[in-house]
Amino acid sequence: MKSIKKRQLLLGLVVLLYSIIVLSYALFPKAELNQFLSTQLGLAQVYAFSLFFGIVIIIFALLMIGVNSYKKDNRKPSLIMWLMMIVLSGVLVVGSCERSFTNQLVDSNQSSFKIVSYNSANQLSSANIQTIFGEYNTDIAVLPEFDERPSSSDSRERIQQLFKAANVNYNQYDVFISDHPTGVAGVTTIVKKSFAQFTQQKNMPQPTFKSVNLKSQTANVPSIIGLHAAPPIPGYLMNYWQKDLRTISNQLANQNPDSILIGDFNANMKHGQLTNITTHEDGLNALPVFERGTWPVSKLPSYFRTPIDHVLLPKNQYTIKDIKLQDLKTSDHMAIFMEVQKNKA
Repeated sequence: MKSIKKRQLLLGLVVLLYSIIVLSYALFPKAELNQFLSTQLGLAQVYAFSLFFGIVIIIFALLMIGVNSYKKDNRKPSLIMWLMMIVLSGVLVVGSCERSFTNQLVDSNQSSFKIVSYNSANQLSSANIQTIFGEYNTDIAVLPEFDERPSSSDSRERIQQLFKAANVNYNQYDVFISDHPTGVAGVTTIVKKSFAQFTQQKNMPQPTFKSVNLKSQTANVPSIIGLHAAPPIPGYLMNYWQKDLRTISNQLANQNPDSILIGDFNANMKHGQLTNITTHEDGLNALPVFERGTWPVSKLPSYFRTPIDHVLLPKNQYTIKDIKLQDLKTSDHMAIFMEVQKNKA
């Protein structure tokens, strides 16, 4: 009898902790409790793959209810607590979904421009260049982890070679390369010259894996911030990741309300202080809820992937004309292809 009570007490404690974890994330994402929990090792990964973990826990709870029923162990406290685990997991799955992007009607008479974000994992190929710049004819491409060599001249030479192999005219584009971070390739942003002119700003705050901050010199064209945050993995990078989320939210997004932020955030928009971003909307939210995952491509089906690559558009300023995710076969990230147009004042 004592052992049964101990098991029920332990299960009750698990349910209590699980309810705190789920409800803070799903219902109160801006609260300090969620901002703390969602940036802790282990919980950060659970929140990133909330659909997967929610379904696993639902299956496990149903299995335990079945086992108890088979053993004719029908104690109400245990049954109620397993049912609570199922309900909480459902809340986790539903509550992790961001609401849809606020779109206006597309104006067919108004010009638009195209954006691509692709973490190429230092594996960008000439076929990728042909897809991005030839077939899609993008205006802005942000490429985290394009080239791990520290010399920007080496990176430019590689870009030229890829463009030539893809039969795309390199001279029609401006190339901007970030500082080189330690141990990983930096960020490269490529912009079509006929779209707009930009100057690269070197004195802005940057996440750990760097950014390319471009100030627009063309009327009615936004400034662009291409970035790459550290990943939430054990060790010193976990602290850098937490710092990067604060940098993105407080110093890049909210301080630049008219700029477009593009790149690999290594987080969804409910991780840490990304929930404090009030100036931008995530363009991924124009996709159906279970088609927004961008990573990892090879290990999980699309509905289980986590959306860690983003295009943050200034709130109420842009309409998404078209968006798709595409596997370019050279990285574990999906590429984001997005066409947007400026809303009329």
